[in-house]
Amino acid sequence: MLEPEQKVLLLAGTEFDRDSVEHLNRTLVVGSDVMADVSYKASKTLNEVLITEHDVKDFDLDDSILDDLREIEKRADRVNKYFNSQIIKHNPHIEDVRVR
Repeated sequence: MLEPEQKVLLLAGTEFDRDSVEHLNRTLVVGSDVMADVSYKASKTLNEVLITEHDVKDFDLDDSILDDLREIEKRADRVNKYFNSQIIKHNPHIEDVRVR
């Protein structure tokens, strides 16, 4: 998995051609970060909903909602991993970079 500092190194300035490697990198880095955040938030939401279901007697939780939250987390994580693999494919030496 790529470290945030490694991804930041791939973000060039704001001016670039849409068919450039810089545009590709920006798209993949932003997409990866968004999907990681969605996965994390879906997991947190799922945990909070389960705690609430346990603690609040009048909370009638539809099991399909739990399934949906699990699926969101799983798919967002899958997309994040795909974006990271594409970052590495198009920037093969990025894993060699160590940021201190």
